[in-house]
Amino acid sequence: MGLIDVFEKEDRTEIKLSQLCEMLSAGAKTELLMNAVNCDVPHQYIREMVTGEKEVSDCVLFSTKNDNQ
Repeated sequence: MGLIDVFEKEDRTEIKLSQLCEMLSAGAKTELLMNAVNCDVPHQYIREMVTGEKEVSDCVLFSTKNDNQ
C-alpha cells in the first residue's frame, strides 16, 4: 500500500488562504511561461517577463543608410 492509496477520490484538506493564493499565482505563472515557450517567444522577452526588469542588449546595431544624403 503506497502513499497515494491513503487518499480518497474527493478528500478534503485544510489550506490557508495565503497558501492558496501562492499556488494559484505559481500556476498562472507556469501557464504563461509554457504559452511563451510554445509560441516561440525569444528567451530574452521571457526572462524580462519573469523578472520584471528590462535586459540591456550587448549587440550594437549599425545603420546601412548613409546619413549625409
